[in-house]
Amino acid sequence: EYQINVNNSKNQIQKFIVEEYDNYVVLKQYLSNEFDLVEIPAKINNKNVTIVGDCCFFNHPEIIGVYFSSAIQSIGNAAFAYCKGISKLDLPDSIKEIGISAFRDCTGLNRVVMPKHLKVLSAGLFAFCHLNCDAEIVLPHELEEIDVHAFYSGGSFELKIPDTVKRIAVGAFNGGPKVITSLPYDGILIGLMEKKLFFQMDKKALFQTLHM
Repeated sequence: EYQINVNNSKNQIQKFIVEEYDNYVVLKQYLSNEFDLVEIPAKINNKNVTIVGDCCFFNHPEIIGVYFSSAIQSIGNAAFAYCKGISKLDLPDSIKEIGISAFRDCTGLNRVVMPKHLKVLSAGLFAFCHLNCDAEIVLPHELEEIDVHAFYSGGSFELKIPDTVKRIAVGAFNGGPKVITSLPYDGILIGLMEKKLFFQMDKKALFQTLHM
């Protein structure tokens, strides 16, 4: 683990703490605070940057835009939580996993396009975003699961759920968007798991989300 300076396309120096492995690099922490636009580097030391780590950009309200490279495969827990200035996110289709509460309290969001091949919306993903009715979140047509409190207090916008979704957990939309779907989500659980187990998961995930 070490600190590195990476120039963006405007020749501004972005400072990161990274962790380097044999074939890839993980962004651990973003140290700069003077730029409103951030570029996720595609490579560091000729290795693909594939992971934005847990809490990497946590509480950077100065950021209004983030540019991702197509090398990114995973975004960690609370990676962009409390980035209240971000207005748009166009997440590359290379991303296969997004962690718990990754975009919680991102209250400035107007439009989000989720990765095409994402299967799961994690617990608390857009919790406490309080987005207005004009906001738009485009879900992927390969989506299969929406976890507990994914949109808890997410806002008043309309959210279209793809027909590919097989499971929606209890509380996924509590205080959140107006859901457009033919799937039962209001306390009726889809899949093989027991309802009792989901309520237990519900409490645990909410505790984790609220205490990050």
